[in-house]
Amino acid sequence: MKPYLKLIILYFLLLLGAFLFLRLMAVWLLDRPLDAPILATGVVWVVLFSLIYLGVLIREFKPRLDYIRKPGIEPPNFNATITCELEVPGNTFSIQKLHDELEQHYEVTFMSEEQQIIKLRDRFTLQTFGACSFIRYQPEQETVVVASYPISNRTMRQGGEGTKQNEAITQLILTG
Repeated sequence: MKPYLKLIILYFLLLLGAFLFLRLMAVWLLDRPLDAPILATGVVWVVLFSLIYLGVLIREFKPRLDYIRKPGIEPPNFNATITCELEVPGNTFSIQKLHDELEQHYEVTFMSEEQQIIKLRDRFTLQTFGACSFIRYQPEQETVVVASYPISNRTMRQGGEGTKQNEAITQLILTG
């Protein structure tokens, strides 16, 4: 299941639960009747808000998540992309070893040993949507390109996720 579909299902259930809770509180505390038309109207509004939110999520997330799942050798060019180029000694660097280390912390969505590319993303949480990263080892130049971007950069907190992930991966490469 796509990550944003999990979010929308959770959002729908939270909205529905909040509506039903408030409606039951009105029945118990204010002696309001539990009318079927009011319940139906409330459920229709919850579905409508959830569909609008789904549309926003798909518009926002789909290009960013599609990029991170598909093969390609070019770094991303989304807003707020942070790119870093590291020099690494070729005789000590292994893309497979890096993949194994990254797999413990992130969800690796694409890997090609032939092209020396790893693409990954954070696991979604309720607090943040996280970030995605593109890593490409260039053995000829003995460099690693790390490009990270937030899945959503609508807020200051979300916009900083790409920078945080880029720094964490860079530190992992340099110490590994």
